[in-house]
Amino acid sequence: TAKDSSSITLSVRTPSATAAGMASVTVTGKDGISDTFQFEYYHPPTVTDVQPRSASLDGRAVCTTSFCALGVSAVDQGKTVSLKLSNFPFVDSAEELQVQFRSMVDSSLSKTCDGTVCSVRNIQNLVEDMYLTLTLPTWPSTDVVEIIVTFTGRAQAPVGGGMGIFVREQKSCSSFSLFSFKMPVPVVLGTLWCLTCHPGPTCVVMSLCGDGSTPLSGRGSVLGLI
Repeated sequence: TAKDSSSITLSVRTPSATAAGMASVTVTGKDGISDTFQFEYYHPPTVTDVQPRSASLDGRAVCTTSFCALGVSAVDQGKTVSLKLSNFPFVDSAEELQVQFRSMVDSSLSKTCDGTVCSVRNIQNLVEDMYLTLTLPTWPSTDVVEIIVTFTGRAQAPVGGGMGIFVREQKSCSSFSLFSFKMPVPVVLGTLWCLTCHPGPTCVVMSLCGDGSTPLSGRGSVLGLI
């Protein structure tokens, strides 16, 4: 309790509630004077899905569902991740969000989406859910990375709260261990075939086979000889 000549500030431990909604709170002084205000209980926002679940260290990912393709332009294809959020405040623009990629192995390693490192590409507000599409940052090593989304916009007045400025708890949610950066899977880009190889570990030297011929690309002898 803090007190000056004109006001008293009370710090109260809030009880738990069985359901989201408004609760009437009454403060009564020792002289019998009281005042009542509205207090809101809410369901905390959560990340319920992330697609795709992983990306390569250079910030590339393969989207295999329509969910992760929401609002993705041709330029950004293969470079984004999409989140499904529940109980998140209504968002008008990317300026009302702070998005951070943070290592779950080394908490000092984090990247905030500032429009350069990564950025918000699409926001879809639905009745109960919000879909958020982000461009991916690069990452220095394989890692499990949580994506933290925080609402930084002006808080709306609670239902039944009347007019005025309301101090609301900052709402934030995390994907926790649903997303990771990984080394890309090795890919065979092409094959070369020679009837005669150069001696040693390398068959083709200076773009030529051991007999001086040009290697065949993507095909070989029907006999399978090397």
